[in-house]
Amino acid sequence: MKKSAHAYNVQQYIAEHIKKARLLNGVTQVAMATILGVARQTYLDIESGKTESKSVMIYNIAKATKKPIHYFYPDDETKHATVIENALARLSELEHQTSLLKRDLSGRE
Repeated sequence: MKKSAHAYNVQQYIAEHIKKARLLNGVTQVAMATILGVARQTYLDIESGKTESKSVMIYNIAKATKKPIHYFYPDDETKHATVIENALARLSELEHQTSLLKRDLSGRE
């Protein structure tokens, strides 16, 4: 299926901001791929816009570059990005609480 011009523009916008965030942090593409736990080529494809970025990948890139998730989306996508950002922050919080509970439970055995 062919992508619409808007979908392509959003994808390119996100890719350009991923690259900009990486450069602002002085991180190489190879280092960013390592930080994200993906192959170098996978990261290159994301940064070039060749591969569409998944929400979790954008979240991880935002964490690695210390940028808010909405930085990576055009203005009309900010509301969507904020919802994703809040959901992923809550998920991270729940994962942390789960690990604390597991540690507490393993100490009781």
